[in-house]
Amino acid sequence: MTTTAFNGAGGAPRKPVIFKGSPDTPGTTTVQVLIHTRRALDDHAVQEIMHTLTRLDGIIEIRFNPDKEHLIMPIYDPRRVASSRLLAAVRKLGHDARLVGL
Repeated sequence: MTTTAFNGAGGAPRKPVIFKGSPDTPGTTTVQVLIHTRRALDDHAVQEIMHTLTRLDGIIEIRFNPDKEHLIMPIYDPRRVASSRLLAAVRKLGHDARLVGL
């Protein structure tokens, strides 16, 4: 697993964050979905969400672009985890969120 972190503090620009899980195994089906949050996500919220989602079985990759600070894009294996579980995990952290299909 690797995580590309935000740029340093002190007003430095925020960079995209990408979590990459284990490589796809042959025959793995992947799906991506957008999780839209009502409030913009700061660095702490993004890290918290990514940490929570990466603990779920079936997560392949998670992307966050600070230019679109209301969106997190998990890529996952739907045979191992349901999109509703991803959304529930984000909501459990206190975020008003919904799924946006691609």
